[in-house]
Amino acid sequence: MARIGNGGALRVGTVVLAVYGAWLGGYLAAGNDVRDFIGIGRTFLANGNLGQAFNHPGAPQIHPEDYRPPSASGYDGQFSYYLAVTPRYARSYMEDPSYRYSRILQPMLARALALGSEDATPYTLVLVNWLAAGLGTACLAAWLRIRGISRWFALLYGLFPGVLVGVQHDVAEPWPSDWWLWASCCSTTDAGRG
Repeated sequence: MARIGNGGALRVGTVVLAVYGAWLGGYLAAGNDVRDFIGIGRTFLANGNLGQAFNHPGAPQIHPEDYRPPSASGYDGQFSYYLAVTPRYARSYMEDPSYRYSRILQPMLARALALGSEDATPYTLVLVNWLAAGLGTACLAAWLRIRGISRWFALLYGLFPGVLVGVQHDVAEPWPSDWWLWASCCSTTDAGRG
């Protein structure tokens, strides 16, 4: 079985973490709000709160403190946020709930790290996807090393615009590719090279 720490794969993942960490730090240091990554849409938030009040009168509503969403429609990361904040009632806040609930890992990891806190969830969503970018890159670096290919080619994955968008918009997409990379890495042995 391949090991991620073997042959410097962690170093490659760490480069991706450093690049994204510098970008995230610069973005937040410039006075931007961490909730901007979520892409909360005023329409989905208002409709969700109205649905909550009507369908589940005792259920909590989502009210981001001191934050006015800049967009009417928002971005897909808002659905991960709603799932992380109120998994039982998130259906009221989203379109195509069955599709959104099928991408449950990332929001539940963020919820666990936030200890269920609505205020901490925007930070943990960013943290979870930031770690996913580094982990996926490290897994691919280990897989490449086993095949005799330079592990540094994994940077093409880690710095790929699709991974950046996953981190930038708090969407769940980095996690399925990480599972595939992890499974490929773990199922590969030096003897199994063909």
